[in-house]
Amino acid sequence: MICQYSNEIALQCGINAALIAGYIWQEQKTDGTLKDKKRWVRAGRKKLMAVFPFPFMCKCIVGNAMNKLVDAGVILRREINNCSFDRTLSAAFTPMEYL
Repeated sequence: MICQYSNEIALQCGINAALIAGYIWQEQKTDGTLKDKKRWVRAGRKKLMAVFPFPFMCKCIVGNAMNKLVDAGVILRREINNCSFDRTLSAAFTPMEYL
């Protein structure tokens, strides 16, 4: 897996958040759901932990990184699932886009 990230996001939110934002950016190009004029990617903590081969990316660190991205206004998170029992969050970039 090639990990790409934005230096601006890394400076603003940290390297973990930048790695996750880079993954979401790459994933939305190939496998994103178009809704409300945004490309949404399923980005639950368990999925992100499975994607990254880093042993330091535990559930707590992934959750904190996602919260930093939301607080900084880089991404939006919400449930866009059709099934009421599926509570997986999806992520999309704000109009600020990927720096």
